[in-house]
Amino acid sequence: MPNMEPVFSRRRDLFVIAGLLAVAAALHLLSQAAAGRGAELPREAEVWHQGQLVERIPMRSGEERDFHFSWNEAVVLHRYADGSVAFILSDCPDQVCVRTGRLRDPGRFAACLPNQVLVTVVATTEGSLPEVDYVS
Repeated sequence: MPNMEPVFSRRRDLFVIAGLLAVAAALHLLSQAAAGRGAELPREAEVWHQGQLVERIPMRSGEERDFHFSWNEAVVLHRYADGSVAFILSDCPDQVCVRTGRLRDPGRFAACLPNQVLVTVVATTEGSLPEVDYVS
């Protein structure tokens, strides 16, 4: 008959594992809550062309609109009803910018290198925080 030793030799091992699982679950819940708060921030998409900020697109839900640019009519951005923004048309050969998909969260970006266009999503804080004067 084979030796049947318990998998956990001590009750303390079970408590350590349970504690680690509880900490992992708490960290997961906190990260999900932080991500949810980030989505509530007002956001806008900044459109950069050749290193210059050329357009700010408010990312409001419920409003769909195409954005065309005079410096290159072949580049078109679309703001979807859910508040996301995406390249929908570009004349670049590889179409990486179009395949990037929708941008919604602050910190996300898409770039069209042949056309020198960068779209970044930023959280706006206008009106949400009081101005602070740093004179001391």
